[in-house]
Amino acid sequence: VLQRNMTLSKDHKLMGEIESHTAVFLSIQTQSNAAWGLLPKIMQALFRMGIDVIDHRSWHPRGVDTTLVNEIYAKDTLKVGDEEANQVLQERLNEIQDILLDAINQPDLARVKVNRWFPGVVTEITEEIGHEDSDQVTKRQTRHELASLISREASKRLESDKERQTNATRERTVDEILKNVPLPEITQTEALGGSSNQPRRRRRQKMMSSPATSGDMWQE
Repeated sequence: VLQRNMTLSKDHKLMGEIESHTAVFLSIQTQSNAAWGLLPKIMQALFRMGIDVIDHRSWHPRGVDTTLVNEIYAKDTLKVGDEEANQVLQERLNEIQDILLDAINQPDLARVKVNRWFPGVVTEITEEIGHEDSDQVTKRQTRHELASLISREASKRLESDKERQTNATRERTVDEILKNVPLPEITQTEALGGSSNQPRRRRRQKMMSSPATSGDMWQE
């Protein structure tokens, strides 16, 4: 019962922040050399800024063990008016980027990208607010499950981003390379174990890499 009451209280607070347009959801991705204690430094920097981490993943893209990507979905709280909202938001995104670059401490090497994220369930709630014919029962159910719904959406996006980037240029097996290549015709003599009159050509097989065509946050 206590756990349920705490969840309801968290959802109620989150709903209030969404209704007052003070909840800002973020997508943060860092790319740097792997280093001991790097993730705790990033998390501590976010905590000091008052940013709540929803979920995160870390991985090595393109099979390069020395390069590390950290991706984080988080929630920030900003009190802004309509006229200055965009300016205040952009200043906050720049501030987060600068602080994380300082925390990573890899000058001229690390890169940080911070974007605003619009969870699907939050967009639906925002559109419902202010409509007199809104389904109040549906809204109450959503409020009770709000934090969980946002967390699940963040988790799915993280897994999708990780899979796209790690598979972008993965090495292909011989079976994958030859999948659409027509096989050479075999004569009846060769099929019975004999040899054909024409000399066989030696074939050189190469491992191929698929180009990074999607899932790279760093492409502009």
